[in-house]
Amino acid sequence: HDSPKTEDPFVQRLLSDDKPTGKAAFEELARLDEQSKQACVPSLIQYVREDPGIIRERAIGALSRMGSVVVPETIPLLDEADPAVRVAAVRVLEGAAIHGRRDSTVVDPIVTALRRSLHDSEHTVRLQTVVTLGRLGAKDARSDLIEALKDHDSRVRHYAVTAVGPGVEQV
Repeated sequence: HDSPKTEDPFVQRLLSDDKPTGKAAFEELARLDEQSKQACVPSLIQYVREDPGIIRERAIGALSRMGSVVVPETIPLLDEADPAVRVAAVRVLEGAAIHGRRDSTVVDPIVTALRRSLHDSEHTVRLQTVVTLGRLGAKDARSDLIEALKDHDSRVRHYAVTAVGPGVEQV
């Protein structure tokens, strides 16, 4: 049986190596209604799961621009075995929050999911999560970000200082 990721011609254009084709598809993506965006999500999620490298990056870029429609299918990626997929999920959720116009009904479930990722076993996931929560200005995660100041990875601690804000020193 065919993988869902190979069936959608629009998704194929989004992921195209041909720059004009990809650019046109990204411009079209911005004009799609929510239902049309939702139809693309499963295929793009498959690319994030299965295709490391430039294809994954393009899928992350597309998903990141789609707003709230990606959230339900992206949050489970935070529990994937592959840390690169978990990092990708954090990046997609950041984009969803930003493109979701920082609406609390979009951002709150994202922040709740990301707070768990601050305790991920992989430092790259924790680092991306700290950076993302800082960019989102997630006040609900402030206590978790303060805890990240004690992370055993110096890069996580460094970005936690920035994310927490002025007046906090690295522990």
